[in-house]
Amino acid sequence: MRTAITALTLTAMALTTAPAWADTTAPAPITISSDQVKQICEQRVPRLEERITALTKRIQAGPGVAGSVQWLQAQAKRAQDTGHQDIATRLTDRADRRQGDLAKLDDASKRLDAFKAAHCG
Repeated sequence: MRTAITALTLTAMALTTAPAWADTTAPAPITISSDQVKQICEQRVPRLEERITALTKRIQAGPGVAGSVQWLQAQAKRAQDTGHQDIATRLTDRADRRQGDLAKLDDASKRLDAFKAAHCG
């Protein structure tokens, strides 16, 4: 799950930011053909939107959906009730991180929307 979120964030950043090694005083425009822009807008952007939506739904789902924050919290409670404090702590930490992933997904979605507005109009 974390890998998918990281991949989404990196892809969105790659679509909207200049390379880190670029000279910030005189940015060189990156030019791609209109066919490449069309392909990105028609193929990559919709897939990224679907992935962001699916991950957001999964994280926000109830305790019956494996991987959701509520599911992780329920698993942590069950582990704690059975005396597995170390497992409970790891699951609680994972639930906290997963809740934080929503902000990353929101940021990726905003970057994707900005790219769409600028290039896919």
